[in-house]
Amino acid sequence: MTQSAQAKIIALLYRNLPLVLLAALGLLYLPTLRPLAAYWVRWDEGLSHGWLIIGTYVYLIWRSQPWAAVQSKWPWLSAPMLVTASLLWMGLQLVQIAVLAQLILIGICALVFATVFGWRCALLQVPILALPIYATSVWGDLTNILVTLSGLAVGAMVKLVNIPAFIDGTSIFLPYGHIVIADGCSGGRYLVIGLAIGHLQACFNHYRPRAFALTLLVALMLGLIANWLRIFIIVMAGYFTEMQTSLVQDHETFGWILFAVLMAVPMYFAPLGRIVSPAINAPQPPLTRVLAGLVCLAAGPLILAMVDLTPHPKPAQNFLDSRLQTQSITQMPMPLVLETLGKSEAGLDSLNQVYWQANQYVRQSATDKLVPFIGRGYNPEQWAASNQHTAVGLGHAATYSHLRDKLSQREVVQLQWYQVGDQILASFWQAKLWQVPATLHGETRMVLVTLQAKCDADCTSAEEHLLASARQFTIP
Repeated sequence: MTQSAQAKIIALLYRNLPLVLLAALGLLYLPTLRPLAAYWVRWDEGLSHGWLIIGTYVYLIWRSQPWAAVQSKWPWLSAPMLVTASLLWMGLQLVQIAVLAQLILIGICALVFATVFGWRCALLQVPILALPIYATSVWGDLTNILVTLSGLAVGAMVKLVNIPAFIDGTSIFLPYGHIVIADGCSGGRYLVIGLAIGHLQACFNHYRPRAFALTLLVALMLGLIANWLRIFIIVMAGYFTEMQTSLVQDHETFGWILFAVLMAVPMYFAPLGRIVSPAINAPQPPLTRVLAGLVCLAAGPLILAMVDLTPHPKPAQNFLDSRLQTQSITQMPMPLVLETLGKSEAGLDSLNQVYWQANQYVRQSATDKLVPFIGRGYNPEQWAASNQHTAVGLGHAATYSHLRDKLSQREVVQLQWYQVGDQILASFWQAKLWQVPATLHGETRMVLVTLQAKCDADCTSAEEHLLASARQFTIP
């Protein structure tokens, strides 16, 4: 290859240096990006817009080239921060906390650009660099909150029109049927895509921070309102057609049409922003800064490749006390609905009339989570949860929950705790946090223990029976 050809290739790489750095990040951090990309091709799920977001993200970076390298006021700060973030990603990847690993990648991307091009250049590109957040799975954690908000908003709208309806949390009982605001009706996709559209509009128009924030706020409200209005229209259609309309069962297309109409109006009237042209003869960073950025970027992935945290699990053992009467998990007063069942056992303490269930999860490979996602734990279409509080006098952490059948109004009290290795924790999020040191310590087992008792005249006595049973029967 001639020197002139080599010079042209080097010049081309330098002109597209942001894309080169982005490609390096994609290759080095494949352990996080590969499973995320698998969600993006599941077209019927909440991240089916992922590839479109990433494609637009790459286009915006390409369009903004060439980037001008600026002498940083704190040139020594970005590289250590990048190494720290890369090592933090490695730790999160080791213990399989996927959502945080995805989020920290966005910060790593900004830090590698700050290391190579300087802080000022990276800060100018923050609106573009933040765009991939809409392609991460963090939004799934908002489902329960969004369902609750939808229930409150739609319930208030139904009361305003004064139709005969009984509203019980996320359930709306009409004279002709029952409409449930399920997890699929949370409106999460409308919210995320609405925010992404607002974010893109602000990026394309180069809005200043105040206008950028206002655009995101409008997009946020439109995403929420679109879902609330969709559910309200379905309720009204169900009432006036005596639940005979097909809209009650099949409202996916209707929802997207309504969302598109609501988003189109503010998008059309949104002001055009400044036109910013990329620098023609932008100063390029020295080779030493480019190499420093790449070395720091590779710190976490290289160490991850050398660390072996392959679990050595023991077979799942019987967990419940042998003195309990063996029974099926379907005999629980409120059958648990879990995303992952694991090894399930159930038993009955006939003296206290307390039903026990243990779900045991064993981490089999390095890509398995010690504490998998379990979900709400009950069917929200049938049951409503209330009055959660910490158990006192048990000797270890645990949580009481009161659950009520929406149709029969019968009540069940539940006592539940998580055992991660030798540590007993009261809630899923505590167990999730404890997963970090437990995984690093080599623990391979997590057990969800659930006790349930039926409420007769008083749920207080049911709590006492649960406490007495939990004290009487030992756990390993």
